[in-house]
Amino acid sequence: MNATDDPFVDVARRRILVTGASGFIGSHLSARLRQLGGEPLTTCSARPRTTGDGGHLAVDLLDPHALGELVEEFRPEVVFHLAGYSHDRRSWEEPVACMRANVEGTANLVSALRQSSLHTLVHLSSAAVYGAAPSPITEQTPVEPASPYGASKVAAEHLCRLEGALEAGFAVTSADITYCVCIARPLQTRRL
Repeated sequence: MNATDDPFVDVARRRILVTGASGFIGSHLSARLRQLGGEPLTTCSARPRTTGDGGHLAVDLLDPHALGELVEEFRPEVVFHLAGYSHDRRSWEEPVACMRANVEGTANLVSALRQSSLHTLVHLSSAAVYGAAPSPITEQTPVEPASPYGASKVAAEHLCRLEGALEAGFAVTSADITYCVCIARPLQTRRL
């Protein structure tokens, strides 16, 4: 399939904000959007990692003022929210940090988007929301998180859905990552 046949081309041409763009999925998404002719505004935490794509704007999702200014200035039409705390096992050692990043950070983002021209918010969730459910996991599998990380992702999903449906009127898609095949790539860190 060439780029002109890709249905993602229409999305790539919109004003796109990608949070967590220095992470594994965010870096690949950002690269694909650029490959399709898009110019997404990419953000990462205040301590950015090098991804090889020219860098990102450092924005802390726990700083509602800075986040509000960013959204007001950029006025995204589509937001891919990939930022957050992503360590399931470590969440037992740092439950407050996990909750703040995934719940408070998401709440701050959604609040900042409330007054924007946003059409679509894509929130990336995790299979951890299903806990130790037997395979195959589908989106109809009961949500039973078994860690602070899983619970934080459930809470963030609900915040996005409530805000999108009741307050802001924008469409919300929450994607659950139920299967992940990790293949070593140049942008992948050794921690995976």
